[in-house]
Amino acid sequence: MKPTYQPEEVQGILQWAIAHQVRQGEPADTLSQAQLQEIAQELGIPPDDLALAEQAWRQEQSLQFQRGEFHRWRWRLWQEHLVRSVLVTTLVTTPFFLWDWMRDGRVLVWTSQGLAWPYYLPVLVATPLGLLVLWHLGQTLQREGSAYERDWQAWQRHQRFQQIQQKAVRKLSGVVTWLERLLGD
Repeated sequence: MKPTYQPEEVQGILQWAIAHQVRQGEPADTLSQAQLQEIAQELGIPPDDLALAEQAWRQEQSLQFQRGEFHRWRWRLWQEHLVRSVLVTTLVTTPFFLWDWMRDGRVLVWTSQGLAWPYYLPVLVATPLGLLVLWHLGQTLQREGSAYERDWQAWQRHQRFQQIQQKAVRKLSGVVTWLERLLGD
């Protein structure tokens, strides 16, 4: 008696076989739309269900790509925040080190009584900046929650606005080109 498989088992077996083939260095063959429909027909999947599944899969792939872009954007934003904080801390701290060094030829940050007095201002500036960088890192690494969803939706709105803006610029440049040809002839 030949074994029978549930649809989930078939899906798992095929996914494992394709992944194994790729790991072995053999490129997985691509399937045409007709082959996909033939497989679905053999599995008893109606064409309408296959079309809906394919559409849902494409939407999910698009969403995953957008989320990846969003995460890369958030990481770049954090890196920019880090660089700004390091620059501000350096610009605030360096004059105090130089002043201390020029005064007596050495830099004395810590004395027997604690932190040397010229470094209180840099510490007062660097500590909040460091805390802000850490807080922003936490926000960047967060992948769920209301703040994350709010940032995600704001980013999506910004992306849609940029697409509309680019489309308007392309159309406007097309109109300008058309007018130039019209008036230039």
